Amino acid sequence: MFRKKIFNNLDVSYRSPGRHAAFRFVLRRISHRLSPRKAVAEHMLADGFGEYQGGHFHEAGRNPATWLGHSTVLCGQDGLTYITDPIFSDHAGPMRYMGPRRYTPPPLKPKALPKIDFVLISHNHYDHLDLASVWAIHKKDKPVFVVPEGLGRWFRLRGMRKVVELPWWEELRIGGVTITSVPSQHYSFRAPWDKNKTHWCGWVVKGERTFYYPGDTGYGDFFKNIGEKLGPMDLVAMPIGAYAPRAIIKANHINPEEALDAFVDVGGRKLLAVHWGTFDLTEEPYDEPPKRLSAEAVRRNLGGGTINAIRIGETLYW
Repeated sequence: MFRKKIFNNLDVSYRSPGRHAAFRFVLRRISHRLSPRKAVAEHMLADGFGEYQGGHFHEAGRNPATWLGHSTVLCGQDGLTYITDPIFSDHAGPMRYMGPRRYTPPPLKPKALPKIDFVLISHNHYDHLDLASVWAIHKKDKPVFVVPEGLGRWFRLRGMRKVVELPWWEELRIGGVTITSVPSQHYSFRAPWDKNKTHWCGWVVKGERTFYYPGDTGYGDFFKNIGEKLGPMDLVAMPIGAYAPRAIIKANHINPEEALDAFVDVGGRKLLAVHWGTFDLTEEPYDEPPKRLSAEAVRRNLGGGTINAIRIGETLYW
């Protein structure tokens, strides 16, 4: 939805946090960085990727998804290899030492990735669109960058010309899969003067099976609509972290309980928990999101491998 030369959310009652509340939150985060958390989420080196066939990430008869930290998921599907919101840098910011610090290292470097066919970008925040990471993948493989409406120019200005913008509900066919841009509830900016000048979205990749990645999002009725149109979802890479304090974060980031609401809404069959345990973004303890997710899954009797909070660098098959 695009009004007054900026993009908006579907919920007309959506409001960003007030300036004073946001300013207090930023001051607390700056203070916290003077004594940053030293905890490291459980992780492993991602040094094996099943079989390589034609240089692609492949496992015969199964679709692999390797969590590389934060919202970066490496997927193999229908003979293609793709990655979501790749970030391998130590900080999520405009310069090398600016922005939230990474406290769990990536399990590999971009040069160790298998051949990437396409890259899915959900929005332009620095922890989801990292110049060093996308440029490294571009140099290695020249993939197609599939991005939200308005964001293609950013890539083209930096020499990455294989880029396709998709407004909400529009589709792109690559090989044997159809990629659909779907609504999310969030906002965009990379500088004070460009707030909401580019859109944000989730992605559905549909082939023999269906993968869904919502990007950063608050909770809304659009999840049910996505499920009705494109579900059920065989694998959902669902964000579960960066949700505290709720007065500031709720409109833009779901918490673990809302993540399960959204998972049910879209007809999810298997959940891969992402967007936690990597960057020092918000105020909840780094290891709280998977604990809350697990407790809520037990309460809802969601078991049998349905809900998965795996280690960074580990592979889930779906």
